[in-house]
Amino acid sequence: MPEPQTEPNRVQDAPAGQERVQDAESEQERPVPTPGRRLARVASGRGWTVLLGVAAVVLALLGVATFAPGFMSNDTLYQLRQARGVDPLTDWHPPVMSLLWRLLISLTGTYASMAVVQQLVVWAALFGIAAVVHRATGSRGWSLAFLAIGLAPHVVTFSGVVWKDVQMAQAMLAATAVVMLGMVWRRPPAWARWVLVPLAVLLLAYALLVRKNAVVAMLPMLYLLYRAWFPVRSRRALAAVVVGFVAVSVVASGLITVLAKPQGTAQLSAIAIDDVIHVVPRRAIESSDLPPRLKDKLVAAQANCLKRNSLMNNYWTCYGRGEHGAFTPIADHAELTAAWPRLMLERPVGYLQYRTQVYTQFLFDNRDLWQEGVLANNQGITVDNPRLVASLRSYVLDLGNRNLPWLFGAWFWLVVAAVQSTRWRASRRSTFGVLVPCLGLSSLLYIAAYFPTAPATDFRYVYWPAVAGTLGLLVMALDRFGPRRSAHGAGDEVLPAVHHPVDGEARG
Repeated sequence: MPEPQTEPNRVQDAPAGQERVQDAESEQERPVPTPGRRLARVASGRGWTVLLGVAAVVLALLGVATFAPGFMSNDTLYQLRQARGVDPLTDWHPPVMSLLWRLLISLTGTYASMAVVQQLVVWAALFGIAAVVHRATGSRGWSLAFLAIGLAPHVVTFSGVVWKDVQMAQAMLAATAVVMLGMVWRRPPAWARWVLVPLAVLLLAYALLVRKNAVVAMLPMLYLLYRAWFPVRSRRALAAVVVGFVAVSVVASGLITVLAKPQGTAQLSAIAIDDVIHVVPRRAIESSDLPPRLKDKLVAAQANCLKRNSLMNNYWTCYGRGEHGAFTPIADHAELTAAWPRLMLERPVGYLQYRTQVYTQFLFDNRDLWQEGVLANNQGITVDNPRLVASLRSYVLDLGNRNLPWLFGAWFWLVVAAVQSTRWRASRRSTFGVLVPCLGLSSLLYIAAYFPTAPATDFRYVYWPAVAGTLGLLVMALDRFGPRRSAHGAGDEVLPAVHHPVDGEARG
């Protein structure tokens, strides 16, 4: 049996001196594995992806420690009581959120688990986006910029607050990460589409279940999901995505109604209270066919709102809460909502003027840019690390709001959304195709939908447009100033990462 060749590069039958010369030359050509070169090797390709993952984990742990056990307002504390079974389940706040919290508490034994999940979702989503950007461009700097979205003052301010608006935005951000992966993964394995597309649908359905007025924001996102993972002009694929989303949303909502039986509160009638108080004159209310008790309450609320100069959110400020306390069914809501369309149609000019005034304040007078930890409560809940909270507060308010106040303005994100939603032609040359215009349109529709329904001017109502707009602006900057290469990362070829297969072309 022949001996194995231990020196494959040696020239056979050469003189010994010649062999030694050739070996010396090989040693000279072989690069010395210096620490700098080893670091460069780690910082490229998969090694850099690992480093991005480590950074995301560290930032998630820092977020968990800073926000622990989760920042909570009165709304949050009420949902926690429902999750613990102290108060009955109602639909004033999304029942799916209280039920998820109840499940997390049963699995982990702590109510802090919800805030932990929020940190895991947002940093997992941003890690996925950063890794995709690195794959599409080969740029470590740009991938770090996308990961740093989570550190922006207007983003980090609410990332650990247990609110439905925050969870909606984080779920949609995670779905966006799945979309961006589909845009650069030219030939994914068969399982990828069957796993990741349903995952994105579930995330979008959850976002809708926690914020029902987000339905208009879902339409561009569903189209975006279809464009990322299926051939262009495949109507069956688009229909499958839309039908799947509707089916998941309807079935989940139905199961919650049947199995959990949340008490109805007619929360939307609070909007009708605002409109009637500020649009319908006192004499018209008194002469209407509303129940006498309701008329008396509306007339008294009119005078009270005028005295307090309260323009909106009047159920809480001057109308009076339910007979059984906060977040309980609104009395006479059926009669009020039945009369509301007729009362407004009789006064269209007054209605439009009032809603324009409310919407103007909604755009230009944003408040509650920061949640002060955990509000005073009788459940014994306080923040775990007040010094970290104080540091974050200074970062958000002193650095962010004082120097960059427009980041917390609904008007700014409305302008950003309007600009981004028009970039359909530019998307042909974009690294991520129609991502920017779809995100812009989703944000634009979401902000516009608050014209007839804005209950207050809280910044959290535009949290999704702020997150989506920030991501869209970074993609626009990447397209303008950043490198681009093949989605496979091969060679130095400058090519867009997005692959738009035609009908009949395989994807996987």
